Amino acid sequence: MCRRCVERRMDEDATSSFMASVGLDAPGAQRAFVKQLLALRAQEKQLLGDGNDHQVPVRMFDHAAGAAAAGKFKQRFTVHGARDVQLATQAGVVSPHGVEHLHTGGESKSVDHSISSIIPSMRISERDAKKLVQYCVSLAGKRVEIFERARSGISYTLAAAGSPGSCAALEDVMGSLDADDMVLPSTSEGVVVAVRLTHSASTGGRVLGSAYLDPARRELVLGEMAIDDCSRLEELEVMLVSIQARELLCCESDFSPAERRVLSEILADINVARTHLAKKAFSDENVESDLDRLAGGAAAKALFVAHGVSLSSSKGACAALISYLGLHVYDAESRVERYGLRYGDLGSMNVLLLDQSALRALNVFPQTASEHGRTGSLFGYMNVCVTAMGSRALRRLLAQPSRDIGTINTRLDRVEALMTDSVTLDSIRTEHLKRMPDVAALCRKLRRDPPTASLQDLVRLYQFSIRLPLLADTVRLLGCKQFEQVSTDLRQLSGELDNFEALIETTIDLDLIDQHEFVISSSVDVQLGVLQQSRDELIEQIALVHTKVERQLLAGSSGSHKSRDQQGAGLVKLERRPALGYEFRLTRTDEKLIRDKPSVYIVTDTKKDGVRFTTKELQRLNTRYVELSDEYESKQAALKKKTVQVASTYVPVFEDAAVKLAELDVICAFAHVSLTASEPFTRPYVVDQASCTGVHGQNGSAKLVLHRARHPVVEEALDGGSFIPNDIDLRRDVDSDVQGDGPEPARQCGALAIVTGPNMGGKSTYIRTAGVIALMAHCGCFVPASYAQVPILDRILARVGAGDNQMRGVSTFMAEMLETAVILRAATSQSLIIIDELGRGTSTYDGFGLAYAIADHIHRRIGAQCLFATHFHELTALEADAPLGAVKNLHVSAEPDESGDGLVFLYKVMKGPCDRSFGIHVARIAGFPESVLERARKRAAVLEDFGNAARNADEATSSKRAKLSHALRDVPIEQLREFLAAYEQLPSDGLGSQMKASTSIQDLARRMLPI
Repeated sequence: MCRRCVERRMDEDATSSFMASVGLDAPGAQRAFVKQLLALRAQEKQLLGDGNDHQVPVRMFDHAAGAAAAGKFKQRFTVHGARDVQLATQAGVVSPHGVEHLHTGGESKSVDHSISSIIPSMRISERDAKKLVQYCVSLAGKRVEIFERARSGISYTLAAAGSPGSCAALEDVMGSLDADDMVLPSTSEGVVVAVRLTHSASTGGRVLGSAYLDPARRELVLGEMAIDDCSRLEELEVMLVSIQARELLCCESDFSPAERRVLSEILADINVARTHLAKKAFSDENVESDLDRLAGGAAAKALFVAHGVSLSSSKGACAALISYLGLHVYDAESRVERYGLRYGDLGSMNVLLLDQSALRALNVFPQTASEHGRTGSLFGYMNVCVTAMGSRALRRLLAQPSRDIGTINTRLDRVEALMTDSVTLDSIRTEHLKRMPDVAALCRKLRRDPPTASLQDLVRLYQFSIRLPLLADTVRLLGCKQFEQVSTDLRQLSGELDNFEALIETTIDLDLIDQHEFVISSSVDVQLGVLQQSRDELIEQIALVHTKVERQLLAGSSGSHKSRDQQGAGLVKLERRPALGYEFRLTRTDEKLIRDKPSVYIVTDTKKDGVRFTTKELQRLNTRYVELSDEYESKQAALKKKTVQVASTYVPVFEDAAVKLAELDVICAFAHVSLTASEPFTRPYVVDQASCTGVHGQNGSAKLVLHRARHPVVEEALDGGSFIPNDIDLRRDVDSDVQGDGPEPARQCGALAIVTGPNMGGKSTYIRTAGVIALMAHCGCFVPASYAQVPILDRILARVGAGDNQMRGVSTFMAEMLETAVILRAATSQSLIIIDELGRGTSTYDGFGLAYAIADHIHRRIGAQCLFATHFHELTALEADAPLGAVKNLHVSAEPDESGDGLVFLYKVMKGPCDRSFGIHVARIAGFPESVLERARKRAAVLEDFGNAARNADEATSSKRAKLSHALRDVPIEQLREFLAAYEQLPSDGLGSQMKASTSIQDLARRMLPI
């Protein structure tokens, strides 16, 4: 047999083994599955060819046909295709079989000749399948489709499909998709945003209308912004990031090809799924009536009148959103949902704005599914919340930090009160909040149509309700005015739930909860009580039959069985199976006791765990029991439905309580983090830089001032190591406390701080520390510093790190320039800018020139506070060119070791520029060969000599020009005019003529000018 034949045979065997492992044993079943899989891949290819790669879903196949087969396969799900397998790997899914290859044989050619005959595939467990879905909809921004094998036959049908903003169908199949560790974003609170781009009749420009539903606040938010060109789409990115959007609804024809390309890049960068809707979906014909119904009264008209505009773009977007989310589907008998309605554009949000670059630069959220725990991100560090509600609220707060000083100081007051009473803080967290269920998730079940909440869910809400007054009493123990309102609100909410508690106590049999049974109490309905009593009587009779049969079998068994019975161990087990009722079970060893009596003992099933059998008497009683159970369950289901419907009317109260508890959990987390840090956190003084003097700053120029500031995430990662704190002062015209260039650290710098120093010396950590502390202060948390004055900022803008994107055709340098262009367009005098190592992707001269011009523009034109870390030491000359105190030079200190070849990083920030480069020292630390280091030293010396010679030549030229300028002052004006007239007659065309002209000019000067 030839080699290719052997390889083909091995491929076929591997494929057959793969198919058999998921229950596709028959060749016909394998062929049918392959054909269906290839047909789906052909659809994907068509979408990719049309540029709609964002529409391609991640597909999973469930090969367990029904509950009976579900336990047969350890890896019942499969994913296929390089992209889906890669996503599974990124999600942390590990298959015991690794990545396998499904060989389609000639089937691929019959579908599409361009489709590969080898498809990477992976078998995964049900748990890993859920993990993959969580990752796709919460982080990757991907749609998901789940195909199930039909109970009869070999075809696969679409069982559920969902997107990041609409996961209900996926949860029906997979269960709750919220991650247990509370680090990944909640899949249940994905925000869907609809946008519509139209022309404005009043301005002649174009307007982007937006509408989204805030699931946490239950609000419909409408807004509009002017879109002059593609660059203005950056504002859309900021909004999507701020509200944590997961899915964008749009009409593709609204955007030009260039705008579609920019929009695709933005959505890919922030992992937001895009859904194209037809233009008719944005018709606003009925939107006002829908809004009035959803928000109550004439809310829509009031909103439009208040803003003095028609909001035509927002209306269309809102119409598409209402239709997509199914908010318009209702009937006369259903309870109408109520939502808040408000106008919300970037200017009215009153939050600190951060785009994706800033979030990524400051490591605010985990970037991958593997970045769990308290290390690696600010959210992971601060997320010591003990409830899922608190974790979600913390994530929202970090994405939308407040700019309202009153709100910030209220949070700081409450954090301070908790820190002064750590005993009560611990009691609130461990004795109360930790025992609270995820009320928001339970409320979502009650809001579904029809509600999917179980009686167990209602009992959990009941347990939550009866704990509320206890929590309110504990909060009141703090004895401070900061928490008086919190305690009062919790007490009020508890009072509004009194009737709910009475409903549960009268309708659900709470005595059976300890046995994990959740049923309607038989006292609720007379018929239900009769059925329950009849069932109980039958169960007693069945128990008597069980005892009778066991005695009969023991009588005919050996002495060992008799001694076992005397010790209390039963020979015959009585079991109840769903839908089948009661039956007996013997072990396989004891099966011989009934083997010769088939007319008395009727065998129904034989398995590894034993032999199941029944008797005629048990059959008679069991038949009656099953009939009564069906009637009982039917009555239970009807009463349960009514109970759930009544309970759903309390959802608004529970949702308000969930918001209060989430806020309390976040405040407690802030206090806990501040108390348990290696060095205590301090309360920041939050000031308004537009109208407030500030603690130390000049009037109208309150700036960021930090003493002994530390980066909390880096400090945590040191695992007991000592973090070197540093001071940051971004005030202008403050130079009185400068200690000079000695060993004392610089405490004062201007609004633009240029930071130089060796790689790995701590420049990046230093500048990021300012952004992280400013963000924490706006959230209302204490900060890692001995003193902190934090101005109210409108944005944090960052350009940190460099990376290209080959899929988007963007180089490292281009990525830098795009991000920097966003900063220059969006920054104001109230922004904080963080720039790290700008200009590395081009020539040294271009890079330095751009870095110099950008830094100069920031401090002269924008006036923003800026930390600018750079490897261009020449940039430090900007201090001399700038107004006094506007620019300050800083450097991270490092010293050569005793050998002179190594380097000791001191991580202390000092005043003044770095006086030397340490690149070769860092290369030695990285392990470069000595020959490479020696060659580098020689070439660096040559370039340094060349630079010195060039500087000397420039100085000599400048000296000659100065002497010539001084000499020309003594030349009579008539002689100068004669010289210029003669100069105009010289030839100037062509290179040769220019050379002759140069010689003639020199001759003229020697003859006509006495210099």
